[in-house]
Amino acid sequence: MSTDFEEASILLSQGQAEKSELKLRTILISKPKNEECLALLGHSLMMQGKADKAIVVFRKIIKHHPKSANAFVELASAMLTKGNKEDAEKYFQRAVELNPNYSEAWHFLGNLLMQRGARKMAKHCFVQSEKTDYFRKHFAEIQRALEQKEYHHAEKICRGILNQHKNHPRVLHTLALLAQQSEKYEEAVKILQHGLTYSPFHISLWQALVINYSFLGLFEKAIEAAEQLVQIEPDDVRYMLLLAGELANVGNNEASLNVYDKAVELAPNAANVYLQRGHVLKSLGKREQCEF
Repeated sequence: MSTDFEEASILLSQGQAEKSELKLRTILISKPKNEECLALLGHSLMMQGKADKAIVVFRKIIKHHPKSANAFVELASAMLTKGNKEDAEKYFQRAVELNPNYSEAWHFLGNLLMQRGARKMAKHCFVQSEKTDYFRKHFAEIQRALEQKEYHHAEKICRGILNQHKNHPRVLHTLALLAQQSEKYEEAVKILQHGLTYSPFHISLWQALVINYSFLGLFEKAIEAAEQLVQIEPDDVRYMLLLAGELANVGNNEASLNVYDKAVELAPNAANVYLQRGHVLKSLGKREQCEF
């Protein structure tokens, strides 16, 4: 079976999903419960846009292998392509119950929870995703290389990780910072945008995007990115200050002042908030209100 399975895998990697499916169905005649073959068959069907048929296959895996966390993740992912977020969330939850070290399952579960407003639960998932990240062990070396200004070495490690996980948010954030440092702001923006397609609630990616848009003079886009940050973390003064600053950059001082007022409510004892708010009041000609 191994040779036929390898051939089916190669065909799928080459984009020949139909041929891969035919070979896998032949294998499954004699091995109808084989998890690897069924999973690859599901992938071949997904590649052909046959999500409904793939779901049937993934359910079959779960029937024969009810403790397979991978099968629940595959089924959840297929459900997402159908727009069925409720079932997807349920199956990702089951995956992490079966395997608490399943980083990607935690990640996707966090995304779904954030989308329906369950922020506290989502944050827990994101923390678990980072804790169980297989590539976490590499970041001490990446950090050391950055501190020693061995930027090529840091980038090499990051690229190696991307070969295995093309959407890794922390790696993409690091590569964006390296691009930013070299004043390659457009490249940094592309990296960050790519990262946000996989990690739409990743704070560091959004924050870096605000900064790089500003460097490019794309202030309206910087404001939009800062607004996303505030939506994700509405109780964090840092992101309110970032948004207020970007609004001031385009001369929208009234809106900037409104954000600073909200920041004051959140952090009434933060001197830097009053200082920055005072600059905006001065720009608006309200000098008498500049003093606190």
